[in-house]
Amino acid sequence: MFRFAILVLAAIGLGSLLFGGAGFAAGAGFLLLAPLLFLAKIMFFVMIFGLFKHGFGHYRRPSANGPWGRRPRRESTRDRVPSEEERFADWHRLQHARDEVDSWVDPEL
Repeated sequence: MFRFAILVLAAIGLGSLLFGGAGFAAGAGFLLLAPLLFLAKIMFFVMIFGLFKHGFGHYRRPSANGPWGRRPRRESTRDRVPSEEERFADWHRLQHARDEVDSWVDPEL
């Protein structure tokens, strides 16, 4: 009986010597991967919160930019042709500005 106990204890000791290094290597590998796993977990939660924001938020409070964050398409100011009154108002305003600038300059130049 005593010899059997010694054999069991010897087997346990020999196993820990042989396979303890593998357990240490696995633990060290996990410690090296822990920061990456932590960042992955943070990104996962950010994606979930983004889903809640974009998935449920625009039904209650529509955005001015549209449901996907883009501004609605407006007609371009280049494409629009100004009316005669607008063109005259612009010309009139610019003419007054030219007269004002000309009054700053010495007329003999």
